[in-house]
Amino acid sequence: MIHPDTRLGHASDAIGLGVFATRPIPKGTILWALDDLDQRLSPVRVRRLGSRYQALLDRYAFFNAEGERVVCWDIARFVNHHCEANAISTGWHFDIAVRDIAPGEEICNDYGALNLEETFECACGSAACRKHIHPEDFDRYSDTWDVQVRGAFPQVTRVQQPLWDFVSPKRLVVAAARDPRRAPSIRRHRLVAQPQLTAPPAGARTRPTAARS
Repeated sequence: MIHPDTRLGHASDAIGLGVFATRPIPKGTILWALDDLDQRLSPVRVRRLGSRYQALLDRYAFFNAEGERVVCWDIARFVNHHCEANAISTGWHFDIAVRDIAPGEEICNDYGALNLEETFECACGSAACRKHIHPEDFDRYSDTWDVQVRGAFPQVTRVQQPLWDFVSPKRLVVAAARDPRRAPSIRRHRLVAQPQLTAPPAGARTRPTAARS
């Protein structure tokens, strides 16, 4: 579930739609949390859905550490990539703001953390743009993302949290807010091997998937 102080809007002609803040959102705010309406599709279920849904899954789903495809039910599926993302995963099943977000600012995360299968060209326009986002970026930048998250964690219990009911485990989150060293690493979300939906022919490569939006 996406933070309620957000709206869907036009990001750019190159990117399309994006998610924007409608009010100031302070650092440490939980911006997205996995909820019971989000779809978590096992490889078996994806296979049963057939080819009719493949393009939608490629566009809107991402892999979690268990090899499930996660499809957000609300506008969270339109959150775009940015090489200087203001939303980063905590290592639990929610993302937080790693800096203050102004009204009208687009909310973005780093697709390098979404278990990509293939490289894509970046159009974020940042001065720090990596130009191409690679599956290997998860390992290259995970330590940097962890530092950002731990820098924001002390604010988690000091700012309003409309999504608090969807956060788990609350006890550990509060403990990590008191001592950010107790926060988990984003590597908890790392998928080591992509799941096989069907047995591919000898020498064949598995088909890559796109990120969240």
